[in-house]
This record gives sequence, structure tokens and C-alpha cells, in this order.
Amino acid sequence: LASTDEIRSDDPQRQQHALFLADKVVELFDGGVFVLNSKGTVTATDRKHSDMVGQNLAIAPYFQNTRALRQPTFSDVVLDPARNAQAIVLTAPIISRDGVFQGMVMGVFSLLSQQLGRELQDLRLGEKGLAYIVDRNGRVIFHTTPGQIGQNYSDQLAVDRLQHGEAGGAFLHDDGQRSLYVIGFARVQTTGWGMVIHEPWSE
Repeated sequence: LASTDEIRSDDPQRQQHALFLADKVVELFDGGVFVLNSKGTVTATDRKHSDMVGQNLAIAPYFQNTRALRQPTFSDVVLDPARNAQAIVLTAPIISRDGVFQGMVMGVFSLLSQQLGRELQDLRLGEKGLAYIVDRNGRVIFHTTPGQIGQNYSDQLAVDRLQHGEAGGAFLHDDGQRSLYVIGFARVQTTGWGMVIHEPWSE
């Protein structure tokens, strides 16, 4: 979407029209889809978030990172600019044909929607098994127990090992109640997030 002529046009009306036609892209992001110009100002939105037009998000880390890296990025847990709720932002830079940064397209996932962890929900983890994804700061993005979403898991051993540079591994853990768990963890290369799975040894 970010590389289409309509989005690259720098014309808010053409950008708006392009978003209205991109229903299949927009429906992936329950927190909305937005076009920002090179100064971080929202110039176009999906149909549900037109009140965001004109707001400036230049100080947001996801805008600054996208402008600096000029490549698609995933944020850590941030506040959804439209609803002030915890969310993850996926961005794609808008680069002109002569290589100039013109802004970005951003899509927002609400943490509470569980959109980002649907594949993990299908894992067979037994009665006491669980799985979760954390961002680079250790905050839970997805959890098979939804009430844990948004919590900080930096004190969990697997998360601590990920934050200290390990790409993945597994270990046994005794929960102190005569239950032994196998805990596996791995870094998600494209985002820097971590995925952790707990499974009872007996299962």
C-alpha cells in the first residue's frame, strides 16, 4: 500500500481514496490504518478514524524509527493514538521514486483483540500449558490467558534470557508445587519480540 502512486502522491484526497479502497488491508488492523506525511501529521485514515486527520505523531518512537530506518517496523507496546489503549503499531515508509522520505502508512493492532497470537491459540499445550509473546521491553503482547496481556514479564527467566541476547533455548523449571515444566523460548527475528511456551513435563 505504501508504494502505490496514490499514497506516494502526497495528496491527502488521493491517499484517503486509496485507504477507502483497501478494505482487505484495513480489516487486518482493528485499531485503524493511517497515512502520515514527512512531518508526522496524519493526512488520511480509514473510515472509522477520520477524527485523527491533522494530528501530529512526530514524537512517537514508531514514526522516528521508520523515518530513520526507512523500512517496515513493528513497535513495542504503545498507546493507541486514537483510543489511548495498549497497542502494537506496524509501519511502512512512503518513499518517493527519487528516494525521498515522504511519510509512512501505519496499522494499529489492539492488544486486547488477540490478533497477533491467533496461531498460538491453536497449539496443543495440555491442561496446564501456556504460551505468550512479549515485546522487546518484556511486556506481554499475546497470552493464552488473556488477563495477562499488557503485564511486564521481564522478571521471568525465559524473558530475561531473551533480553540478554539469547536467540532461543529450553530449560526445566520446578514451580515449587511438585510440578516440572519444560520452558522453551525463541526470538522472533523480524520484530525482536520473544515467544515463550510452558508445557508440563508430564504432558
